[in-house]
Amino acid sequence: MYERFVVTLPEDTKCLLICDREVLDNKAYIDAEEFEQILKDFSLKEIDLLTRYQMILHLVTELKELKNVAFEK
Repeated sequence: MYERFVVTLPEDTKCLLICDREVLDNKAYIDAEEFEQILKDFSLKEIDLLTRYQMILHLVTELKELKNVAFEK
């Protein structure tokens, strides 16, 4: 849906599409056998999921640094 939207933007529009979750994220929440079954059900291989990524960003928030910061409403 979002990719279809992005292509409708004027050519000179700069746009970065960030997806917070991807299919491969689910591997962390189920056991290996379940994950393999899901891949089989959808005729996928894990390498296919990995190659879908163009970039991976690991964002970290240092909350300990923010504990003394007062936020305005």
